[in-house]
Amino acid sequence: NFFLSDPKRSWEEMKKIFFTAMDQAQPNAAHQVLAKLENKGLLEGVITQNIDGLHQRAGSKNVQEFHGTIQTLSCLHCDRKYRLEDVDLTQVPPTCLCGGVLKPDFVFYGEGIPPRAYENSTQLALQADVMLVVGTAGQVMPACSLPLAAHEHGCKIIEVNPRPSSYTGQITDLYFPQKATEFFTQLDKIMEL
Repeated sequence: NFFLSDPKRSWEEMKKIFFTAMDQAQPNAAHQVLAKLENKGLLEGVITQNIDGLHQRAGSKNVQEFHGTIQTLSCLHCDRKYRLEDVDLTQVPPTCLCGGVLKPDFVFYGEGIPPRAYENSTQLALQADVMLVVGTAGQVMPACSLPLAAHEHGCKIIEVNPRPSSYTGQITDLYFPQKATEFFTQLDKIMEL
């Protein structure tokens, strides 16, 4: 694991890549309409591979962050958790009160999926009557297995993707070749959410 071998360099790179961009990111129409659907009881939950917390900021409650989140950090020594906004990121790497290095609670290459996220996501997929598959190529394991498992249990798959994915023509029942924001803006108008 690169993070464990060089936490300082890892944090320097993460600050450039993630934290600057994440500070400016805002929920878009797709995030907002998914939250509206959930709030009206039309959507059971969201399974996301994104780590940005935008679904929650848009108002979604049942969000399974399959690859973890950038919104919290954990101490590698004592496991204490911190909210991102409570951590001084000017010190690299940031440290816990115990002196241990803090690591963001998202999955790094070679790490396993958080067990609770995996279990909850699998349960949502297997209980779904309809699954919206939005903006994924369907290539990253084990996340790409969730729509397949849902389909095997009789779930209808609606795919929203500008380009065909590994699901299109295989398990997709209804395909919308659109960007997520375009599709959900139209859905919002049609359903008068």
